[in-house]
Amino acid sequence: MRPKAKSASAGVCWRLLTNREISTLAEAIELIDWYRARWEIEIYFHVLKKGCRVEALQCSAINAIDASALESLEAVAHRLRDAGIQFHLSEVKGPVMDRLQPTHLLRDLSGRVFLTHFQAVAALTPEVIAQPASGATRGAVLD
Repeated sequence: MRPKAKSASAGVCWRLLTNREISTLAEAIELIDWYRARWEIEIYFHVLKKGCRVEALQCSAINAIDASALESLEAVAHRLRDAGIQFHLSEVKGPVMDRLQPTHLLRDLSGRVFLTHFQAVAALTPEVIAQPASGATRGAVLD
C-alpha cells in the first residue's frame, strides 16, 4: 500500500538555521537571498567540476609545503589528469612556488597556475564574469 501524496497546495515548510541576528522582515529576506545566492554558487561549481571537469585549488592558506604534502599533491594531480580533469592552482605563495619549481608537479600539471583565484575563475569561465548578477557591479576582468 502506497502512502497518500500530499496535495500541491500543502507546500513545503523550510527552516533556516543561522547565527545571524534578525530583527526585521527585511533582514530575514536579505539573509534568505544571501543563502539562496550561496546555494546557486555551490550548484555552479558542482557543474563546473563534474560537467566541465575542472578543478582549481586555491592555495592562499598554504605557507609552506614539505615532501609528503608535495607527494600527495602530485598524486592528486596525476589522478585528476588520468581522469581527464584539468587541475589548476591559484594564489600560490612565493615560498611554496619556489618549492614547486624544481619538481615535476608544475611541468606535468594539466592546468595553469593563476596569480589570483579571480583570475582563475575569469579565465576558466569568462561567460560568468562577463555577466554580473542583477544589481552587482562588475570588476575588471584580468587577462
